[in-house]
Amino acid sequence: MSGRVETSIFELMRNALPDLSPSERRTLRALLGMKSTTPLTTVAEFAEQAGVSAPTVLRAAAKLGFANFESFRERVLADFREREVSAFEQMQPAAEEADPETLVTGMADWMPRAVATTIDRVREGEFDRALQVLCDPTRHLMFAGGRFSQTLADMLFAHMDLLRSNCRLISFDQRARVNHMLDVGRSHVLIIYDFRRYELGSVQLAREAKKRRAKIVLVTDQWMSPIADWAETVLVCDVHGPSPFDSLVPAVALTETLIAAVYGSMTDAAKARLAEFEKLNDTASPFVP
Repeated sequence: MSGRVETSIFELMRNALPDLSPSERRTLRALLGMKSTTPLTTVAEFAEQAGVSAPTVLRAAAKLGFANFESFRERVLADFREREVSAFEQMQPAAEEADPETLVTGMADWMPRAVATTIDRVREGEFDRALQVLCDPTRHLMFAGGRFSQTLADMLFAHMDLLRSNCRLISFDQRARVNHMLDVGRSHVLIIYDFRRYELGSVQLAREAKKRRAKIVLVTDQWMSPIADWAETVLVCDVHGPSPFDSLVPAVALTETLIAAVYGSMTDAAKARLAEFEKLNDTASPFVP
């Protein structure tokens, strides 16, 4: 799982954080959480916004491989536009090129490459950390997603609930999300899916979980949900394919990889729990009042 594929500036920054000084980290964290590109006009203006010096900004850019602020700025602006593109804007080129046969061929070609790229770009340390918390029986796991990615949270929860105890699904409902935060503390882990056009409710949920000292495992796209700034673990999926809508296929593949890895890491405990489940299921009848 090496990072041999091209990364967005946001993913590049996230990967670089552990090797930077505190002030350089503050510089990149300001960019990760940036809601507009206005502060990027000059080095001095961005440095003031980030609360660091201009030389710190230049050092951080240099450590990411940029020779000067202008080249760094251009790359950030380009990826920021991709990150913020609206669903309507994304649909327009696809609508102009809509041809069923071409689309089917394009999807058939894109899907296996996107899955391979997604698995390849997952950093081993990040995957290992996600696996460790998912397998830790002392942890209370919570699963959540967005309007579309809630499906992925449902899928991972359904499997994890069979393999281990202390699993809870948080529905895509603001009131339910508030209620779930009442008892959250250090022993909890929030596994959350958040993709481009990031959900405000998901960001707020993750922020509150972090305030309550829960760990966060984030599954996101190459442009990085703002939640990445607080997450201990970030798993990145390619999402943009031939369809006018971002695809969940690579994220499904990554989720199934996690499920297989969890089972492989806790085989005896998982088998015992599954056997107990099957035993209970065999004795239960939906026709008995």
